[in-house]
Amino acid sequence: MSIFQEEVVSLVSSQIIKTQYSQSEMVPVVGVKELKTGKFWSAIVAEAVGTALLVGVGGGSCTENASVVQVSLAFGVCVGTIIWCIAHVSGGHINPAVTIGYLVTRKMSLIKGACYVISQCTGATLGATMLLALSPRNEEQLGNKTMNPILTVSAPQPRPDVTGLQTVTIESVIVFVLVLTVFAACDNRRKGFDGCGPLSIGLSVTMGHLWAVPLTGAATNPAAVFGTALVSKIWSYHWAYWLGGLFGGIGAALFYDLVLAVNASTDKLKSIFTDRDYDHDNFNEEGRIHYIPNKHDLFEKDIEQQQNIEEKCSI
Repeated sequence: MSIFQEEVVSLVSSQIIKTQYSQSEMVPVVGVKELKTGKFWSAIVAEAVGTALLVGVGGGSCTENASVVQVSLAFGVCVGTIIWCIAHVSGGHINPAVTIGYLVTRKMSLIKGACYVISQCTGATLGATMLLALSPRNEEQLGNKTMNPILTVSAPQPRPDVTGLQTVTIESVIVFVLVLTVFAACDNRRKGFDGCGPLSIGLSVTMGHLWAVPLTGAATNPAAVFGTALVSKIWSYHWAYWLGGLFGGIGAALFYDLVLAVNASTDKLKSIFTDRDYDHDNFNEEGRIHYIPNKHDLFEKDIEQQQNIEEKCSI
């Protein structure tokens, strides 16, 4: 290989490294600059639409005569399908429990996380409103009263013999399973699991519903609880579903990222709580920080190499 060819290869390699660096830039802590980008607002819209579809379509399966299996499959398939559609735009959270998990592991900024939760709650309210508007009614009159709608919009409620503490615990467990699956599916260092992410996440929802629907209604999603509660005006045990979602989401996120992840380590554990410039992508498969070239140095090197190539070409 000639000197000229070596210079060209070196320049191309440098461009590849620079591209990889730009794709793994550190997540800002606050994220004010993100508000100025179109991608940010596209993600916010995607989260609202996705959560609205989840509540509208998934909630539509909760008819009076619906079986636990029917409801479980409906929500699982719904979650998997929506994530498949919007994951490239927003990550497909559609659940504050997932978003809080990303926040505590510093995979998204504070402003973006807050806007995601607001968007999800707004979308859930729109979905519940849509469901109520589209619910068919039996117009047969019984005296002076119209019979109840065939499909009613109601916030999840625990069974009468299930206490508030039990509701929090049950919801924490099923949310833990969901968020743990999300983090495992999104771990790009895992090998041999490509292409099954949305399906596995949907099945984790089905798994939780099969157990918890008869006990707590298996909310799994605090935003969905908020939207249906706002429309139905049923707020009893509302706090339990939010606490369960937050406990499960935070616990699963930290457990996976610091214990089960391919690059989990004590160094990563220390860094996530103490390093202002923490970036989970900076840790290799041994859990040690590996060197990422400084972007400025890369650009300066490229300019120097290009000038050398131009000099050789002019000779």
